[in-house]
Amino acid sequence: MAFDDGTPLDAAKLQALETELFSLRSSIPKIGNSTNINVENKTIVQAQIFGGTSGTVSLTRGQEVQFDVVFSPSLQSTPTSVILTPMKTTGSFRKGDVSYYVLGNTLSNKGFSAKVYLSSTAEASFKLKFYYMVISA
Repeated sequence: MAFDDGTPLDAAKLQALETELFSLRSSIPKIGNSTNINVENKTIVQAQIFGGTSGTVSLTRGQEVQFDVVFSPSLQSTPTSVILTPMKTTGSFRKGDVSYYVLGNTLSNKGFSAKVYLSSTAEASFKLKFYYMVISA
């Protein structure tokens, strides 16, 4: 469906455009609070996506540090997926200097804990923050 400059607007093309927009809007997942919908005695739970930034984590060469992430507000259910991305505001680090993981037994609708390790061969100690995104159903 193309709109050419100078060509009068056609009602049929505008209607087709509106239909496509409604179709696109309905296919985009909702982000935010989860909602329960009762459909003929069957409950459908919409996925909830939540993200943010952790507090600053101070790293020392050769040591592992635990940090906590608290969701505000709490989620409707425990996350099924967690994605962490480290963020360093100045400088860089070499591949293999930093490793991190989520402590699976700490996952809850209120938050989670993770650990980050700085290699003993790293050039220096430094501070990091982590971007996080969680998905719960």
